[in-house]
Amino acid sequence: MAIARGSNQRLTLLILLLISITVVTLDYHGAVARGIGHIRNAAVDVLSPFQRATSAVLHPIGDVFAGAVHYGQLETQNAQLRAQIGTLERRSAQQNFSLAASKQIESLSHLPFLNVPTVAGEVISPAASNFEQTIQINLGTSNGVGPGMPVVGPSGLVGTILSSSGSQSIVELAIDARFGVGVLLGPTYFQAQGTGNGLSLHQIQSKSKVPFVGQVAVTSGQDNGAYPPGIPVGRVTSVKKSATGQLESIKVSSSVNFTLLQYISVMQWLPPA
Repeated sequence: MAIARGSNQRLTLLILLLISITVVTLDYHGAVARGIGHIRNAAVDVLSPFQRATSAVLHPIGDVFAGAVHYGQLETQNAQLRAQIGTLERRSAQQNFSLAASKQIESLSHLPFLNVPTVAGEVISPAASNFEQTIQINLGTSNGVGPGMPVVGPSGLVGTILSSSGSQSIVELAIDARFGVGVLLGPTYFQAQGTGNGLSLHQIQSKSKVPFVGQVAVTSGQDNGAYPPGIPVGRVTSVKKSATGQLESIKVSSSVNFTLLQYISVMQWLPPA
C-alpha cells in the first residue's frame, strides 16, 4: 500500500507539472485568458513549495561551481601578488645593500691612520687556502695601484700589493708567512711576522718593556719606509716569558677579519728609492 501511495503522489505531481507548463506557456485573451490566469496562479501556488525545495538543494551546488571558478582566479591573483611582493623585497634588499656598501666605502676615506692618497676597491676573490694567504681586488695599474703599496681595511692593515695587472691586483695578507712589518708596542720596536692565522713578534730585546694582552701593535714606519707609521696591525693575545723573566714570544691577532673583508683601500705610498 505504501508503494501505491508513493506512485500516486508521483503521478499527481507529474500531472500538476504538465498542467503548469501547459498553462504558463499558453497565451489567451479575454475571458479565456482570465480563466487560464486563475488556473496558472493556482498551479504556481501548488508548485511553489516544490520550487523552493529544489532551489534549496541546487543553490549550494551552484555555489560550489561558482566557487571553483573563482578559486582559480584567486589563485592567479595571489600568485601575482606574491611575485610583486617578492620583487619589492628584492629591490628593498638591493637598495639596503647598496646603501651599506656606499657607507663602508665612504668610511675608508676617513680612517684616522690615513695620511696619503688612497684608492677604494673591493675584494673579488678571497684567500684560496690556508697555505697561501692572498686575496684579489678589483684595482690595478689603471687605477694607479702597483706592487709594494700598502692595503688597509676599516680596522687596520690588510697587507701589501704583490702584483698588478691593468684592472686587478693580488694582495699578500699580513698573516701570510712571507709577510713582515716593523711594529711598535708602546715605545718598543718589534719585527712582526705572519704565521698563517696571526702574527708573531721577533727580535725581542732583553730590556724590552713587557707588553700586555690586548695592547695594540701599529706600524712603526721604521722598516725602510715600507709602510706609513700608525696603521693598526693587531692586538696582543699572548705573552710568553722564560724562567729568567725574559720575553720569548708575543702572539698578535690581526686587526682585520679576513673572512668578512669586502672593501679595502690601497694607499698610494711607495718606500723611498
